[in-house]
Amino acid sequence: MLLRSLAALATVPGVDEMVVAAWGERAAVRRRAERCRRLRWVECPDAGRGAQLNRGAAAAGGTLLLFLHADTRLPPDGARAVGRALARRDVAGGGFRLAFDVAHPALRVLERLSAISWRGAFYGDQGLFCRRADFEAVGGYPELALLEDLGLARRLAGRGRLIRLPERVRTSARRFMASGPWRQLALNATIVTLHGWGVPPAALARLYRP
Repeated sequence: MLLRSLAALATVPGVDEMVVAAWGERAAVRRRAERCRRLRWVECPDAGRGAQLNRGAAAAGGTLLLFLHADTRLPPDGARAVGRALARRDVAGGGFRLAFDVAHPALRVLERLSAISWRGAFYGDQGLFCRRADFEAVGGYPELALLEDLGLARRLAGRGRLIRLPERVRTSARRFMASGPWRQLALNATIVTLHGWGVPPAALARLYRP
């Protein structure tokens, strides 16, 4: 999946550099990935999405940062849309609307909810973006066991507006289909609610990844 995503990303106009922050990936995958032009591979010593994303950002050379999961595809005008959004001085960051690669009523609910722009509704599978200067000013991603994406969004909200782009990223529904779409939707909603009530991310991670 990573290799297909990189190949697709390499064709998107305006993508000047790709950084993979990897942990535990097979050597054969790395060798094939490094055939992509403009790609930098960062081998992380430990697993943990927040820490890996911070290492990837540190290795990147650009002034604008866009964070994508390995199973998420950027729309054709995605990079240019990010550039246009961050040219607005009042905007600190944002994300895209969401689309899944499988049709299901539960997933359509999430797709519709992804249009919401309040700061508690920005997640990693929606392609978070910001300026490097703002990312560094807020300390990057919090290195949490879960919901590091929500943590970054809340940090960035202190620097300016977060906006939702009308373009859609397309992400894999494999977790939803494996667990049952309605069950996974209910679990995600429960985790976000418990997080709002102050339950530590480490406890939520055990619930999310039993």
